[in-house]
Amino acid sequence: MLFIRRPYRPLWFIITSLALLFIFLVYWLYTVWTELYGSVYGETDYWSGEMIPYILVALALMSILVIAFTLLLRNLNREYHLGKLKNDFISSMSHELRSPITTIGIALEALSRDDYPPEQTKEFLKISKLELERLNLLVDRVLRLSMFEEQEPNIIPESFDLSQVVQQVLEAIKLRAEKVSADISLHLATGVSFMVHGDRLHLTSVLFNLIDNALKYVKGTPQIRITLSAEGQKVTLRVTDNGIGIPAEFQEKIFEKFFRVPTEMSVKANGHGLGLSYVAKVVQQHGGTIKVDSAPGQGSTFTIELPQSERGERGEK
Repeated sequence: MLFIRRPYRPLWFIITSLALLFIFLVYWLYTVWTELYGSVYGETDYWSGEMIPYILVALALMSILVIAFTLLLRNLNREYHLGKLKNDFISSMSHELRSPITTIGIALEALSRDDYPPEQTKEFLKISKLELERLNLLVDRVLRLSMFEEQEPNIIPESFDLSQVVQQVLEAIKLRAEKVSADISLHLATGVSFMVHGDRLHLTSVLFNLIDNALKYVKGTPQIRITLSAEGQKVTLRVTDNGIGIPAEFQEKIFEKFFRVPTEMSVKANGHGLGLSYVAKVVQQHGGTIKVDSAPGQGSTFTIELPQSERGERGEK
């Protein structure tokens, strides 16, 4: 078995063992048959009642072998799939962690120059602080999310204006957006309150994930439209892009852990299949909903609805 690749050696061992057991059962049936009736070429009624118990025992054993082989094959396939997911997760998560580090590096490089006005220096420092918070959240997510256990994000609620969070995220992602010539626009409804009660850091990361996907999964120049409105005691956040779109059969699965749209239907971009799963989990923990409206080649619109804070409701009246 040395010439067989290591991942497939257990499978070949099982197949060989089951084949030998099958041959043994056939030989055992043949031996019993000949002892009862003599030569198989004699003129005897082989289907008499004496042979039926042996045939039933042989069929039962062969059925057990087939079931055992099916279960073992399924478990081996699952183990191989999990191993592949682990390798993909490690390689893509390293890229995900590198993104805020790169942004911080660009900001620090700009700060090292003396020709920037104080206002722009403060902006770069603010961007670096936001990216460090996001990096801390990414590391925390890696530690919390398990491949085998469901663990909920730790929510620390507070009342805040969601529009301020959106503007902070846009400031933090400004350098990266300029690097790919992205066109990002923000549209805020007038005369309404965007106060929500939730975890500021996690909701910031939710918006980061949606914008990050819009920047990655696109052919050409990214165009992203962010809309914030409030109606019926709910704050609605929409993120619309001009990306490659998501086929209808995958629109519910994209919120599952480790799921990624097949590569032949998407652009070549690093991902770990945890981003949208995390987004959906955080939104659900805030008592909100998330849905996607998309079609291949026509972009996507992610709509998040969150309960409006009572403080915001009182402020409107």
